[in-house]
Amino acid sequence: MNVEEAKNLKGYGFTIQFDQTRYEFVESKQVVDGLLSGGNNENALFVASNKTPGEVVVGSMHIDGQSADGAGDLVEFVFRTQDTPLPADFQVLEGVLVDLAGSVDQVSNVEIGNLDLRPQEYSLNQNMPNPFNPSTTINYQIPEAGRVQIVLYNVLGQEVRTLVNQNLEAGFHNVVWDGNDDFGRRVASGLYVYRMTANDFSHIRKMMLLK
Repeated sequence: MNVEEAKNLKGYGFTIQFDQTRYEFVESKQVVDGLLSGGNNENALFVASNKTPGEVVVGSMHIDGQSADGAGDLVEFVFRTQDTPLPADFQVLEGVLVDLAGSVDQVSNVEIGNLDLRPQEYSLNQNMPNPFNPSTTINYQIPEAGRVQIVLYNVLGQEVRTLVNQNLEAGFHNVVWDGNDDFGRRVASGLYVYRMTANDFSHIRKMMLLK
């Protein structure tokens, strides 16, 4: 989160709202070398709370009599999600800025800054829809670049289709299975298993094809 045109900024407080069905709050922290921290977070008291579902309350105050002017980053939020995050998914419900004299101003020019779209961990999501016919989508995420393989098996453990087998950049990805095997033949209805491997990560999920 960043602010523009601050003058004699000594502290701030914000309430951020997010969709708790899509995001899990992990942590919030004052930005190192941000507008208020000045590279020395020891001189700023920072607090954060996630007691209300779907909301995060943060606040910070300089305790050494210093202040800041201009524009810059204030606080960083980390969320966990299985979807691609969008700026519109987060809203500032309330915000105040405190100046060196102790005056409190309501915030009207605070915006969510750039979103870092790199996942924090590997994840293989449940295919959607499931059960399905004729096709289904598998979403997955990787926190670092590397080779990714997603292979589909039948209940006998026989390989049916290699869905992904390539080097990918870190990020959120997806692949669609059209119900065909590696030779383009339509497979029978029933239970199938798909496995993702990437670096040291390996995970298996099940899906059901109906006809």
